[in-house]
Amino acid sequence: MGQLTNIGYKKETFSEHLTNIEKRWKARLNDNEFTFDFNAPEGIHNEALTYEITNLDEQILELSNMFNIDGAKGIFLDYIQKLLPVEPRYTGKYASGLVYVIVDTPVTILKDTIIKAGSLEFQVIADTNIDTVNKELYVRAVETGTEYNIGEREINSIEGYTVNEIYNPYPFTNGEDLESDSDFRYRLKNSKNIASTATYEAITTALLELDVVNDVIILDPKTNPSTENGTVEIIVDGTPDRKIAEAIKDTLAVGIMTLEDKKLESKSEEFTIAGNITTKVTYNILQFETLKIRVEVLEVNGEKDNRWTEPIQDELIKYVDSLKLGESILYNELHSEVNGIDEIRYAKVYVYDKTDDEYKTYDLNHKFTISPTQKFRLTRNDIEVIYV
Repeated sequence: MGQLTNIGYKKETFSEHLTNIEKRWKARLNDNEFTFDFNAPEGIHNEALTYEITNLDEQILELSNMFNIDGAKGIFLDYIQKLLPVEPRYTGKYASGLVYVIVDTPVTILKDTIIKAGSLEFQVIADTNIDTVNKELYVRAVETGTEYNIGEREINSIEGYTVNEIYNPYPFTNGEDLESDSDFRYRLKNSKNIASTATYEAITTALLELDVVNDVIILDPKTNPSTENGTVEIIVDGTPDRKIAEAIKDTLAVGIMTLEDKKLESKSEEFTIAGNITTKVTYNILQFETLKIRVEVLEVNGEKDNRWTEPIQDELIKYVDSLKLGESILYNELHSEVNGIDEIRYAKVYVYDKTDDEYKTYDLNHKFTISPTQKFRLTRNDIEVIYV
């Protein structure tokens, strides 16, 4: 039969079962040369018996996976040779926190010294020198669990040392129990979003390692803007290249469709996996919008010269770079970024209007908008600074 291991139940194959039964016959007959003759009654009988044992082993494995979910490493999709992992059970956390020790003479409290709050025991995390000035000590519970979450001033004794007073000035709140079966099963059942997040992080990491990619934005059903369930839109700031699609293919979870954005330049590549399955990967090239800005510097602290040009440009560029995908530029923020520089006492900000073909000021609440899958970007060439 199969056996329990530290990662769950390990079943045996038909051949392994048959070999084990044959070994028992050899031992019983005291004949190392014995082999089954499958045309003889004992051979036919043991072949049939092995089929039954193998079937029983399969059912034990299934039963083990139902009850021993700590051993479940994931779901293996044999057709495409891919393991879809599951989250491990939360094993609990140790409560920890700060303790004050009041003494008259200096003392070194050694690591692993026991400190108590009633019957609950905590250990000192590291050797710590305590004196009349330095009184802080950090401790951790000896076991995981929420029972070690205590209120303030519940710690009241220390083993092996004489002190004037010992107490915790703040509650301990970070202890956690071993995750229960019901909570663990619920989390496994609802772990798709967690797995998706991990997949997206893997895609981002893989793409940022490429020399043709500067940045990555991933849209899914939970982002804003969002996509349909089972789909994802990948937007790349970079130069189109097949290795981008290859990196996405190697990290994207099976069954998630990559979408084309009609407002962006899109690239698609096809790949063959598992011998005969064709899959298509689509990614989109990020498009940037810009503004033409003119800053009129009217008053400064000191000489009015071009020493302030780069600081003004830097502040505006930094603000625009901080904006997210589809986020508008606020005219009020442009004005605030410039006039927030300490040396600038007063400056006016103008933005070029393509319709009127002129630079103009706007109401402070005005927004410069873009489509949800575009992003603003400024360079020094977009920002003119003049002194009047």
